[in-house]
Amino acid sequence: MEELFNPVSILLHVVNAVILLTALYFLLYKPVRKFMNARTEKVRGEIEAAQELSRQAQEQIDQSRQSVRQAEEEAAQTSAEASVEAQKRAQEILDAANARAQEIIAAAQREAEMLRQNAQEAAADTAVALAVDIAGKILQREITPEDNARLIQEFMKRVE
Repeated sequence: MEELFNPVSILLHVVNAVILLTALYFLLYKPVRKFMNARTEKVRGEIEAAQELSRQAQEQIDQSRQSVRQAEEEAAQTSAEASVEAQKRAQEILDAANARAQEIIAAAQREAEMLRQNAQEAAADTAVALAVDIAGKILQREITPEDNARLIQEFMKRVE
């Protein structure tokens, strides 16, 4: 019974665990956290770029609407001379401006969605690659050739 509760052995195990956790913190956690923070900043920049594109699209929409208003004013001025023709022309301009505004909005939304998807895919790919690298490094450190031979022998005994 005394061998099970050896204080020196327990203390050594605790010290080893603390050393291992400290090493893992400095070797894995900090670099991964630094990488993820950098990646977050990059994604944030891409989102800001997408928002800027959206803002520019809104400005173009406002300009298009202003153009429509100007066209309507011109149509009102010429309505005395040819009201039917002026209304027809104003409606054509309005339709074209609305179609252009819709195209601009749709293009900006598609581009923003594509940027968001690309950022998500890149983040996911990076996370997967990083996890595989970390797992490979951990396995290389923890499994020795003797452990590998022992595992093969145990497996062969179970198969028989």
